[in-house]
Amino acid sequence: MKNYSLVIISICFIALCSCKSKENNASSSQSEQIKKDSTDVKKAAEYTCPMHPEVVSDKPGKCPQCGMDLMIKS
Repeated sequence: MKNYSLVIISICFIALCSCKSKENNASSSQSEQIKKDSTDVKKAAEYTCPMHPEVVSDKPGKCPQCGMDLMIKS
């Protein structure tokens, strides 16, 4: 009886460890995808003046008309 319970516990432990390993791989690939997406968003970001929406830039800076900081266009 003790041998069977030891075998069952061992099988459960191995199964649990293998499931945890797959979760780590999935979360790793998800975090890589998030990093890639955020890099793409940074590259495609447009900055605009809150008071002068016609002023558009591809990088942060100051509005040439009023001097306000440019904000990311949503």
